[in-house]
Amino acid sequence: MTDRYDATDYSARAEAQGRPGAGAVLAEQMADAGDKRARRRDIRPLARLIPFAMRHKGHALAALFWLVAAAASSLSLTALARGAIDHGFEDGGRNLNFWFLLLGANALFLGVSSAARYYFVTRTGERTIADLRKGLFGRILTLDPSFYARMRTGEVLSRLTTDIALVDTLMTTSISFALRNFLTLIGGLALLFVVSPKLTGLVLLIVPFLLGPIFLFGRKVRKLTVASQDRFAGAVGFAGESVDAIETVQAFGRGDSAIARFGAAVEDAFDASLKRMKARALMTAMIIVVMFGGVTLVLWLGALDVVSGVMSPGALLQFVLLSVFTAGAVGALGESWGDVQKAAGAMERIEELMRATPGIAAPAHPRALPQPRAARCRCRRSSSPIRGGPTCRRSRASA
Repeated sequence: MTDRYDATDYSARAEAQGRPGAGAVLAEQMADAGDKRARRRDIRPLARLIPFAMRHKGHALAALFWLVAAAASSLSLTALARGAIDHGFEDGGRNLNFWFLLLGANALFLGVSSAARYYFVTRTGERTIADLRKGLFGRILTLDPSFYARMRTGEVLSRLTTDIALVDTLMTTSISFALRNFLTLIGGLALLFVVSPKLTGLVLLIVPFLLGPIFLFGRKVRKLTVASQDRFAGAVGFAGESVDAIETVQAFGRGDSAIARFGAAVEDAFDASLKRMKARALMTAMIIVVMFGGVTLVLWLGALDVVSGVMSPGALLQFVLLSVFTAGAVGALGESWGDVQKAAGAMERIEELMRATPGIAAPAHPRALPQPRAARCRCRRSSSPIRGGPTCRRSRASA
């Protein structure tokens, strides 16, 4: 009697022995493979997910509602903080408790809306990915053997696991993060123009000076990074060749020469890294000077407006908070964009399987086989040289 493999029992034994279970090993392998996946700038393949998501309109609409509610409640904190500063200290602070009670209620609603947003967005994403997995596996089983002669089975399984895991990350985590920050960015910019159009315009003028060093030095830093990695790879390759042929190196007394060549390669790689570090340090200095110099300038102009009565202290506080929220949303969107590009590339590979058509397929309009005519057996008695007995003759029934 053979024992059947049970992944659950294996995971339990592995955890008891302090080793990762089967699920943890698979997740780690998929994460490593996902990091090596190429990104795609064209995100149109993600539109393939819309039919799967539209099967769950109710949860999708609930997720959208709570996304808007969470973004609105986070932005309303700035308005309530402005009210607490401008009106909470009036009449000896008589209304101070009221404004901070509103702030507490808003914080409570923000927590509830954020939890509901996470639940509905994650549930919709997980349900969509589950339908995608079933649809993809159903398509895989309809493909004929000639397809698997062109594409390896490991590649098919990689798309069923690693690529879907990348799309799963987008649909359950990144999309919620990105949509919330996108709504925060749009709402924050609108409120910034309402609070102080002058200061908002000044901030927008500073942005190109902030992005300039990033684009200018960013490409140079990337090129120097690649050059440094190539130099180091050359040094490691030479070391590997020397170690593999250690008998030859020692037999001909080439040890000192190999050490000198390896040292020169390492120094060459260090020089390339030094150039990269100098360029990155210069880029960091320029970004910090422009960013904090711009913040200082904006706050100084805002303080002058407060002194002159053009802006209230609460409005200046609201402007600062909105600027922080908006800047954080921009940075978060930049991080989420990488996940979107990876998911687009993964969805393109999944779509290739979804659109594959088998070379041998069932007909679109199958016809049933004709029914055979009924046969009758007619028996008659006849003489036999061995033993007499009845013999049967089969005759076809008349149509």
